Amino acid sequence: MMNIFFERDSVCAGDDVSAPNRKNFEFATPPLLSELSSGKHVLAYLPSVSGARTKWSVIIDASVVANVWHSYADTREIEAELLEHDRTIHAGRVFFQYYSQQRRFAGSKIASNSF
Repeated sequence: MMNIFFERDSVCAGDDVSAPNRKNFEFATPPLLSELSSGKHVLAYLPSVSGARTKWSVIIDASVVANVWHSYADTREIEAELLEHDRTIHAGRVFFQYYSQQRRFAGSKIASNSF
């Protein structure tokens, strides 16, 4: 059994109330980087920002190892771009650094395709 703490930046002043936004997850075996960047734990952990798609940098051992895009609340999807080869992770902490958000407008999936 392996415990890994997820921590993240706040996305708004109201979110600061829960800071440092830390949650412990248990894994039966050391997880892959892809699982820590886009798996079910990440989807459940990252906050939804109403009407927006948020971008996060995934930091493990002081290195940015992936970028993650988390969708708005009515869709709850996640996309990840690994910046390193997929590998087993033995670190005890993963930090999600808030990068930006992209507004969603009525009648369109996203406001633009650039981040």
